[in-house]
Amino acid sequence: MATPQSVFVFAICILMITELILASKSYYDILGVPKSASERQIKKAFHKLAMK
Repeated sequence: MATPQSVFVFAICILMITELILASKSYYDILGVPKSASERQIKKAFHKLAMK
């Protein structure tokens, strides 16, 4: 028989997995650069985002 703690841990794991599946934003969208961006553009966008 499952203990309340194991049921809770299982529920949290399911929620985390669901979040990962539904989080469909790509790194390009997060950085605000096109998929054809150069390495320099990606680094610059990453640095800009890190400074926020």
